[in-house]
Amino acid sequence: MSDPSFNWGRITLERTRSSEYEFEVYRGDDVALPIGAGDVARFKISASQNGAPVLDIDSVAATANGSVCTISQYTAPGQVQVKFDQADVALLTGDDYYAELNIVDVSDNNRIKTVCRGCIRVLGSQSGDIGAT
Repeated sequence: MSDPSFNWGRITLERTRSSEYEFEVYRGDDVALPIGAGDVARFKISASQNGAPVLDIDSVAATANGSVCTISQYTAPGQVQVKFDQADVALLTGDDYYAELNIVDVSDNNRIKTVCRGCIRVLGSQSGDIGAT
């Protein structure tokens, strides 16, 4: 899992909308990989390529607003669902961000292994703020 096998071009999120994406785990040579019991999925979004995350979502627990990574399949290919809650996305300004999905491999001294990476574009929403009004 050290070389990301998938680099997406751009995922678009709307600031006041919840979104979900699913990712499969492959090695760089297209070999499907399982996710080990006890491993942790982490999805990080940062303003710069090497910057600190402005949103860090993992499979240990949901964020205070409800964004969460869920390991939905452990057998090869491992699958991770990432739910972006609208309240977390609303904290981001409309801009392009760097993002990556990692697996923290407990069987390999908790090494962080990148599954995939790409750009996240955050857009405003025509319907306004969170809520029914």
